[in-house]
Amino acid sequence: MMEVSLFYSAYVLVGNLQMPRLLKPFAIAFLASFADFAIDPVMHWDAYMIDGERHTQWIWSPAYADTFFGVPFYNFSGWIYFMLWFSISVYIAEWLYEKKYKSSKTFGYIYPWLLPISSIFLMILPSSQILLYGQFNDPPVDGAPMIRSERIPELIMLSIHCLIGLFIIVKYSKTIPSFNVKVDRIGFIIPMVFNMLYVIIGFARGLTEAYIPMIITTILHGLYLTYIYRQNSQNKA
Repeated sequence: MMEVSLFYSAYVLVGNLQMPRLLKPFAIAFLASFADFAIDPVMHWDAYMIDGERHTQWIWSPAYADTFFGVPFYNFSGWIYFMLWFSISVYIAEWLYEKKYKSSKTFGYIYPWLLPISSIFLMILPSSQILLYGQFNDPPVDGAPMIRSERIPELIMLSIHCLIGLFIIVKYSKTIPSFNVKVDRIGFIIPMVFNMLYVIIGFARGLTEAYIPMIITTILHGLYLTYIYRQNSQNKA
């Protein structure tokens, strides 16, 4: 539900930006996944003792320790690409609906359910090995040691994904004249609610290991949304 909400908020926001249609899926994918840089470290370090054993909300293989505050680099690339494939599927389905099947109620009911299936199919293609891990080799199995040099390809790919997404949302940050913030305020509210929620959880639980990513991510996300909001206000003035 969280990822669906983040996707929808990004979809609404990007839909109100003056951006080439072909680039919108990339922008949506980056914005919908950006909050994960705050959420995932909190989930990773939020530990509980059960029957004398330490358990965290999300558990990664020991082979992927000491990456992005305990979270594997490929995790973020994976979310970015899942959101990308989902966004592309949405735009294709919308195009088909408008051009060919607008009179078909059946298509309108069925295609939303096919979107996750198409996204998962694209995620399991061999190309994902490169897009997520930066190499065609399989990731290490549980318990297998992973030396730092083997994580570098993952970090490089994640950096490329983030730089592309950042470039797009900064370059095409101008809002369309018809953008009504009051109507589409969900594009601002949902991401900040999740960011602030996990900041509160992080501080309340004393998860010091997650302080840096959750604070920096929330600030950067808030600054970008504030810039979009202020720009829209200036355009209306």
